[in-house]
Amino acid sequence: MSLLTRVKKTVGTNLSAGLMRDNFHLNYLTHHGIHGTISTMHFDPVQGLLAVGTYEGSVDVLGQSGVQVTFHVSNSPAIRHVRVHGPRLVVVDAKNALTIFSLETCERTSVYSARGLVTCIHTDPSLDWLFIGLNDGTIDVWDLDRERIAPFRIPNLYKERQDQWRFMQYKWAPPRSKISPVVAMQMHPRDIGLLLVGYPDGAALFSFKENKAIRFWELVIPPGAPGGDTDPSMIQTLRRPCLTSISWHPSGVHLVTAHEDGCMAFWDAKVEGGPLQTRTLTETEVDIPGHHTLQPPATGTFSVREPIFRMSWCSLGTPEETQLVVAGGLFSGTAAPGLTLLDFGPLPGGFTKAPTPQQFTEYYSMPRRTKILPTMSSAMPLDFVVFPYGTPHYLGTHNPTALLVLLSTNELALLGFPDGRALDPAKVLPPALALLTPRALHVAVTPVTREKWLGMTGGNNGKSAGPGDQLLIGGAPARQRLRAFAHRNVMMTSHADATVRLWDASHGEVENTSVLTADLRKILGEGRDGPPRITKTGLSKMTGELAVGTEAGECIIYRFGKTRAAEAMGAGGAETAMGAPRMPTVKELEAEMGGVTMDEPDQMEMPPQRVQPSQMASPPLSPDPEKHSKRFSGLLGRRSSTQAGPKSPALPQGVVPGPQTSKDLLQNISHMTDPAVSSGFLPVCAVRAHRGGVTCIKTTDVGFIAIGYEYGAIALVDMRGPAVILLEDLVNLKGKQGEVELETPTCFEVAVMSLQDGARPNILLFTGTSAGRIICHKLVPTPHGGYSVHFEYANSHSQDGSIVALLPIELDTGLSAVAMPANLRTDVPIDGGIIAVSAGGVRLVKGDSHKTRASFPAQCTAASILSRGTGDVAVACVMDSRRIRVLSLPFFEEIADIIIAGDIQRLEEAVLTENGDLFIWTGAAELGLFSLWHTGGRPPSAQQDQLFDALKATPARPTISTWQWVTGTVYVNQQDLDLLIGGPNRPPSKKMLLEQRARDEQQRLAARAHAQAGMTQGIQNDANSGVFGQMAQNLNERGERLGTMENQFDHLEQATGEWLKEIKGFAGQTKRKAVMKGLGLGQRVAGGTARHRHPAQALSDGPHEQERKEYWRNQLVEMSIRTLKTYIYRACDSTLFEPNLALDLEIADLINQKKGTYPREAASFLLHFINSSDQHVAILALALLDILVKNCGYAFHLQIASKEFLNELVRRFPERPLARPSRAQYRILELLEEWKSTICVNSRYKDDLGHIRDMHRLLTYKGYKFPEAKSDSLAVLNPSDNLKSADELEEEERAGKQAKLQELIRRGTPQDLADANELMKELAGYKNQVDYRAKAAEDVERVRQKANMLIEMMAGVKDGDVIGQADAFDELANAVKNAQPKIQKMVQEESDDAEAVVKLLELNDFLNNTATKFDALKRGDWETARSINVHQLGTPPARAGGASPVAGGAPASNIQSLSLIDFDFDAPAATPAAAPQPAQTGSSAADDLLGDLASLSVQTPYGHGGNISLGAPSAPSSPPPQMQGTNNYSALEDLLGGGSSHSRNASSSSAGAFGAIGSSAPAPAAASGGEVTINDSAALSVRMEVSRVGPAPDAPILLTAKFNNKSSQPVTDLVYQMAVPKSMVLKMQPASGVQLAPMQQNGITQVSQITGVPRGSAGVKLRWRVSYKVGGRPVEESGEATNLPVV
Repeated sequence: MSLLTRVKKTVGTNLSAGLMRDNFHLNYLTHHGIHGTISTMHFDPVQGLLAVGTYEGSVDVLGQSGVQVTFHVSNSPAIRHVRVHGPRLVVVDAKNALTIFSLETCERTSVYSARGLVTCIHTDPSLDWLFIGLNDGTIDVWDLDRERIAPFRIPNLYKERQDQWRFMQYKWAPPRSKISPVVAMQMHPRDIGLLLVGYPDGAALFSFKENKAIRFWELVIPPGAPGGDTDPSMIQTLRRPCLTSISWHPSGVHLVTAHEDGCMAFWDAKVEGGPLQTRTLTETEVDIPGHHTLQPPATGTFSVREPIFRMSWCSLGTPEETQLVVAGGLFSGTAAPGLTLLDFGPLPGGFTKAPTPQQFTEYYSMPRRTKILPTMSSAMPLDFVVFPYGTPHYLGTHNPTALLVLLSTNELALLGFPDGRALDPAKVLPPALALLTPRALHVAVTPVTREKWLGMTGGNNGKSAGPGDQLLIGGAPARQRLRAFAHRNVMMTSHADATVRLWDASHGEVENTSVLTADLRKILGEGRDGPPRITKTGLSKMTGELAVGTEAGECIIYRFGKTRAAEAMGAGGAETAMGAPRMPTVKELEAEMGGVTMDEPDQMEMPPQRVQPSQMASPPLSPDPEKHSKRFSGLLGRRSSTQAGPKSPALPQGVVPGPQTSKDLLQNISHMTDPAVSSGFLPVCAVRAHRGGVTCIKTTDVGFIAIGYEYGAIALVDMRGPAVILLEDLVNLKGKQGEVELETPTCFEVAVMSLQDGARPNILLFTGTSAGRIICHKLVPTPHGGYSVHFEYANSHSQDGSIVALLPIELDTGLSAVAMPANLRTDVPIDGGIIAVSAGGVRLVKGDSHKTRASFPAQCTAASILSRGTGDVAVACVMDSRRIRVLSLPFFEEIADIIIAGDIQRLEEAVLTENGDLFIWTGAAELGLFSLWHTGGRPPSAQQDQLFDALKATPARPTISTWQWVTGTVYVNQQDLDLLIGGPNRPPSKKMLLEQRARDEQQRLAARAHAQAGMTQGIQNDANSGVFGQMAQNLNERGERLGTMENQFDHLEQATGEWLKEIKGFAGQTKRKAVMKGLGLGQRVAGGTARHRHPAQALSDGPHEQERKEYWRNQLVEMSIRTLKTYIYRACDSTLFEPNLALDLEIADLINQKKGTYPREAASFLLHFINSSDQHVAILALALLDILVKNCGYAFHLQIASKEFLNELVRRFPERPLARPSRAQYRILELLEEWKSTICVNSRYKDDLGHIRDMHRLLTYKGYKFPEAKSDSLAVLNPSDNLKSADELEEEERAGKQAKLQELIRRGTPQDLADANELMKELAGYKNQVDYRAKAAEDVERVRQKANMLIEMMAGVKDGDVIGQADAFDELANAVKNAQPKIQKMVQEESDDAEAVVKLLELNDFLNNTATKFDALKRGDWETARSINVHQLGTPPARAGGASPVAGGAPASNIQSLSLIDFDFDAPAATPAAAPQPAQTGSSAADDLLGDLASLSVQTPYGHGGNISLGAPSAPSSPPPQMQGTNNYSALEDLLGGGSSHSRNASSSSAGAFGAIGSSAPAPAAASGGEVTINDSAALSVRMEVSRVGPAPDAPILLTAKFNNKSSQPVTDLVYQMAVPKSMVLKMQPASGVQLAPMQQNGITQVSQITGVPRGSAGVKLRWRVSYKVGGRPVEESGEATNLPVV
């Protein structure tokens, strides 16, 4: 009999018969981490992407949800500079090659080789220019849009200056051979016409407009001044330290230069001179001799200060409040290096006076605080990235939230800003960067089923990496194909900060990006040498138990679940948080294995047992935390007696044998749970055996944890106690060869198999050692409910080396024999064996002898059983020779030999899973994921991720301030800069070419259509018979139908022309419809038989002709509304790449044309798209909303100012703001800021828009930050100064009242109906008639004043002056020119008033001459300008009737003193004359009208809002009860202005027609006495002292306002305003200040004087408004004070 036949009879059949070589192939799937050493980083706040360059020539662009795309440059040189700019990635490598990649296609678009060594680059988010600083001191400019080098070049700005130094023979003049390179560049934060360039000798400010350097700043340390040097021998010499970094102040008023000696110099950007302050991180005024006392070192040694590597000047809230972050500048050898934060706070001074240079010197010498931001590492910080919030401008450091620091050890540290606390990178960074924060030391992978992993991460554990918490919010992951395996590769990474992070490392099929974290520092604490070092980890995919071992010998055991507090809040049921059943008890396991029934032990108590060498049980765990902490801290130094027995091996010197009592082995640490964690990995116990560091851990799925130690001991923990049931030294376990030397356990496995043929299966613990031995223990239940461990056998040591893996299988089926809850339920004998994979070979072991064996030509580092699901299995072994050998079972014949190609590192740490996934380190911090199963090979999934989002537009760049513009600062806009750099011959961009092609194609099609129109009729008939002809005919028919529908809309408009008639007939119409429906008039009865007919046909008979017309009118209205919704649906279609401006404007025109309910229907329907889960749809809807607000006027403003609309608008806003809002939320905040700053302030109907202000204040109170409103949007929404005629004013006023009336009727509350009744009187002309001619005359007077102002300014113009270049001259001249056509129109309207015509013609000639003279001065025609003699036109006398040109004969002073704020006080209304009262019989018709209006059931079209709302929406109330007795009045008399003796609600009459919708409630009535409280909010209290100036009856009233700060934060920028009725005159003096210190009382006073209040009056009524900032947060409050005491 042959040897193979004997083996087959002994072992069994071939278990790998169905596997062949073609089934295996090493496929690259993806990678995690950064390949290589990081050289540079850049964050783009617009796209939310982070670019990371390496010295190996690759650039990784990272985004949200694991988005990662890797770009490679040619020949793989080191990456020096990288930028993300719009849709481009800019890369500069060590070979000075500029490479541009497209973020849309992820492909290279252009390459440019620089003409010299590139030292730095700079670009701005709003510009298409890349500035390239070279080693020769010059600056080239690359056109990013045209992808070419620009003709513009900045020369070496210091060359001429250095030539002067050499000519003057200065000592610091460099030789001609030494050329100063460009060190750094930075664009002015507000003026793109200025570029700050840093050279080693100093900084230069280059002006693009003047094309030269206009200022230089150089730091000179005179002799005797300490500077930044610590060498005493250098103190008495003149020094010029080299510049290393520069930075603008975010406001652009100052700049700072950093130098190699650790000095920082602060300069005034407006002047060229000495620094405002020169300091180091610790000392100030280091450039002044004798300012510091110098102490020579005693030993002749001194510390060296590091140079400053990088600075970033950050702004908080406003550009004036800043903090400076500095990398470097500390003394070398600092114990805790890190970044330094200098918190300067807001700039000194204010609006009243400019600060002096001495104030700035003190400002930079005494920051509010100086703080070291530690990086939790001894490595030196080299670079850092700032993550701004809100805007990419202001140097890209506005409102930063975090700092990402690059350390010299190629690690990253994530710090919060400004507190500097260490942030958890697992929350806010992708896994690629989490492997470096800090570096991952050990990696383990456990396959977990998809359901269990999603159950574990479903609670998020406070570690969610969701979009709301992530710093990187750009990109979108690609949709990947799912594999057949339903497991998730859960990777456990152990980091240097003693944390373990668990995350899904599957390839492209990640469904949950959450990261689970276990922090050992909170349990073990920080030692003298830092946190403990983790060596091994193990995770049970069934029980959720995690074991973590350290090199100090501790083993910390966690269990996934919920805390008691979380369970008390609603966690119930028998299942754990991870979705798996609870761990079976001992009794349940014995029942499943067919054992005897035993008593159930207590979960945390074990009965007393005798401790044997191979059997240990833990006593009950003490819940006393103090007792455990004492035992825990002193455990290392405790000596205990060793066990007597066989010879013990010689332990290393200094090692104390561990304790032999179970008291000292197991500590209860459940009380150390982090209070902030509700669910996750909770600490259970700690095991300390004092046998050296932990070398291996096995966490089983049946409740046992095996631990191996460095000095040859093994421990087994039963988690049902928990209890230590085994602690054994391997030297005490003898095999066939007897005594062995000291050996270390290398791996464990717990299996279920029969020890003897035909016997019942047992739970067996197998241990592999470094000597190649396999040791077997059997776990046997005890009578008390526990388990005892018995030694079975130990194989002899093998010459193949240490055991790498133990793989138990069933020999007859090839299935895994690993202990699982499923295979514990059988009594059938299991014929099993162990595949022992050693470093030098593999063997099949059954019992204490092996059956088959094979040797390896190289060392094996990892092994696993592979199963394809078809019953065929094989064993795969990873060799250190960069090969993978796949062997058959059980004969170990080679099936495949796979070569591992590419850059592979640390092959001894490779991990091979049972799914066939292979994890190998492909870089210093990069893990590559490969699959051994043949799938055809596909490219990496990350290359398919989407990076660029075209909807994320760059906001407008901030410009110079108004004060700078007034003082004559010349501003260069973007168009000017493009012309200066690109030149006049700049080629068109790609976008221009595409647009030109589209226009050419359109013209070609139009010419072709015109040519076809001239063809004969026969050809046309032939064409019509074709497919395209039929299509054209269908389009023509559709156009005709649309035209017919438009005509129907026109008829509809004519039928509903008069708004008052529609309102009066509305109630009667509703009642008649109800009556006719009850009488069944919809059917016509003939001959006793009812025939169902069309409703319109039923109403077509004579008596019902009016109802027929009403029916068709309603049908047309519904059809028109459907058309509007169709348009809105098309405008918000997700297939649109960008908003369709033409369609949006068409919708606005339709709403303006139809009016009525169209604004409400559009607003309500638009909310469905705004709250869409698709962010793109929401952005399109918000773009349409912006267009409607800007084009549909007050009717639409009334809708967006309702509570219902605003509550629904912010429905998706969480109660607390996220770290970064979504794009839709950011756009909503931007719109609210625009509305609040424009229409809520300057609109004529601002009182009706109060809910917008309320929502703005509510969101501000919740913590939301509003972005800065765009200047172009503010200009559109602010009211224009265009002159309007009386008819236009009347039409505008009438349209506003009609919209208001419809909204009041829609609401239907009794108060609203009463206000609607008053408003109908005004529309009918019975009440509050307005003289619109007088209003037009006031506008004419304003035009005259502007013309006089322009004449006065032109009188000061001298020959040669340039005016009209977008200045005040131009603005006034445009106003004058725009008014001329309106004046001419007024002349035609006032043709019946000869006096008015004369005045208007005189004004028209005056304006014409003024404009002509301005045009002559603007073009430089001085002779013509002198010939035009124009004098200021005086105020014309008032007309006899008190009408135009000055309304009501008001004094000119009242007209000229235009109020900065308009509180719209209601003038006392005169009692109208009694109108004739018609006869009344029975109930009044007006009573029916009001009753019908009140009984209407009006449903709000909006939703119910979200977490944030302004309160319950106004709902229609029930009809008011009928008045009885003497209080009854005739509503018809009230409607027609009748003189009823009974008054209406006082609040309704006092509020006026436009007071019903406003939300600002008046302040409480003032108390009696001389001093009253006007405002008493949480932060500010205002008290008003009232007194008379003199004894005269009409002496003016003196009001003294006193401001008190009630908060612990300073109040700044305080502005107080008041308004009184027109019968009084108010004069306000300037306030005593604008700032209040914390809790300061009476810190600011402001005196005002009111005249026109005689003694004995009822009181003074005024409105007030105060705006201020509390801790940098803007606050605005307003109110009304009534009945102020008159003294």
